[in-house]
Amino acid sequence: MTNYFISSGESRKCDCPLQCNQQKYPYSISASPLSQLFLNRTQQQQTFKGRDVNVSRLSSELVYLEVFYSELTYTSIQTFAAYSILDLVCDTGGAFGLILGGSVLSLVQIIQLAIQLVGDVQLAFKDSRRK
Repeated sequence: MTNYFISSGESRKCDCPLQCNQQKYPYSISASPLSQLFLNRTQQQQTFKGRDVNVSRLSSELVYLEVFYSELTYTSIQTFAAYSILDLVCDTGGAFGLILGGSVLSLVQIIQLAIQLVGDVQLAFKDSRRK
């Protein structure tokens, strides 16, 4: 469950998955009044001929807009499962195999030590009887 806030500040629960695509366009705003030369030339254009358009009306209603992209790069974020079920079973089996293999080797060494100790005790006992 993920909490999110709406504009009123009220918290709600959401079972939404993570967003796959997010388009984010950083921007900055700057403004300046249109030049008198531009307004005069615009008023002379064929589009405005015959209309009741004066320079003061153009300066208040006309907008000259240029859009610039601050960055032409994008970031791609991908999520995927780090482990599949098969990988988990294989890794767990490998760890158990290592532990079991070490245990069997330790058991063999203990049996070998016991046999060697019994043999040494028998030799010591035989040597002590001969004397």
